[in-house]
Amino acid sequence: MIIGTRVKPKTPPVEPGTYLAVCVGIYELGEQQTEFKNKTRYANQIMFTFEIPAKTIEVDGEMKPRQLSRTFAVSASKKGNLRKFLGSWTGTAFTDDAFAAFDTDTLLGSSSHGNAYLVDDGESVLLIECGVSFRRLSQLVRGAGYSVSRLAGCLVSHEHKDHSRCWDKLLEAGVPVYMSHGTMQALGAEGAVPLAPEVGQDVGAPVDIGSWKVLPFRTFHDAREPVGFLLLGADGDRLAFATDTANLRYRFPGLNLLAIEANYWDVILSRQTRMPEQVVRRIRNSHMEIGTLCGYLSSMPLEDCREIFLLHLSDACSDEAWFIEAVRRCVPPQVRVTVCQKGG
Repeated sequence: MIIGTRVKPKTPPVEPGTYLAVCVGIYELGEQQTEFKNKTRYANQIMFTFEIPAKTIEVDGEMKPRQLSRTFAVSASKKGNLRKFLGSWTGTAFTDDAFAAFDTDTLLGSSSHGNAYLVDDGESVLLIECGVSFRRLSQLVRGAGYSVSRLAGCLVSHEHKDHSRCWDKLLEAGVPVYMSHGTMQALGAEGAVPLAPEVGQDVGAPVDIGSWKVLPFRTFHDAREPVGFLLLGADGDRLAFATDTANLRYRFPGLNLLAIEANYWDVILSRQTRMPEQVVRRIRNSHMEIGTLCGYLSSMPLEDCREIFLLHLSDACSDEAWFIEAVRRCVPPQVRVTVCQKGG
């Protein structure tokens, strides 16, 4: 961006008035720093982007709808701007419970998908992430042939809702929930079990959860204290899990299974002219690009690895077939490459 070209807007603002608009983007911006009454605060923010079909502008020789965006702190407060905005938009007088359970994904045809993964070593079943509603999670667990009551525990990598949505319901159901100290603070998760490195350390001590040994390690994301997990099962398999991270600094000798983020391809992201620049920067700074992943895998000792699971592919900025082919080219031939499907 050339600063001088942005001092004054290139196009005039949309005239004040009432317009028919379509929501085309909902973006979780993560934790952002703000100033309020001369005090620095940190809060999770969400941005809604709308197109106004009746108002157009020329972009690269083509007439396109004007866009407007609004950003809000994520708060359940009755006085909060987000609650007022969503109530006005949906025509709903939210109760506290209804607003707490409201899913913004329903306002958009396609948005962020929740994350939840089951691992079973033959003795204990462990849940990694709980980013869907408790009802949906119960359905998915039953569909896999298990029950929530059978879960030895749940690991939560960070506080963003698509990874932590129903942590409190799991605790109520008697399932221990493990997360870092920072994630506990961000969620206000009283009753959760701290599972994270100590301050100033990158790797924590192993913790026994059922028949699993779990070793947490730090990841790189715009969250309070995000972590990944190295798991050793009773069957002897070693699994590393890392999602929502721009990179990794660790190598895992003797790894049998790897579940890792492959979020976007910069070639596609660079073409997203309608995506707000703030969102583009956040993606690049906090998510794994396919080239970065391939470089990382090329340096990994994968002679014992059987399968790599690609996680968290972006709906707008990834290419599943190309990602699989790119990863296959940089790992040993015996390694199977699988994309974890959404909603499965």
